[in-house]
Amino acid sequence: MQKWVFLLLVIPKEHEGALEMVILDYISEKDYDKNIVKKCKQFVDEIKREASNYISSKRKQLKALLGVTWAIQYPEKTFSLIDEQLKNVCYENSQVLKECFGPLVEI
Repeated sequence: MQKWVFLLLVIPKEHEGALEMVILDYISEKDYDKNIVKKCKQFVDEIKREASNYISSKRKQLKALLGVTWAIQYPEKTFSLIDEQLKNVCYENSQVLKECFGPLVEI
């Protein structure tokens, strides 16, 4: 007779959330980074109303919190993560970018 063993693992175990919460909890193990996560959460909580097109659910709010935290911790790596998004920018339709890079066009 074959015996089956199953394990149900709910992530995170301590509270409602997702894998992002586990990562944020891990980051928060160090007091220095715990403060950063706390301040990032305050920022996301404050801006979510104004950014409702981007942060339209609790799930996206959690993803934004992790993204902001990582942007603070690793600012030099942030741009490599959004390289594809940068490639898709319609630079020719942006007045700000035209003003910034206009002199390069003249060269």
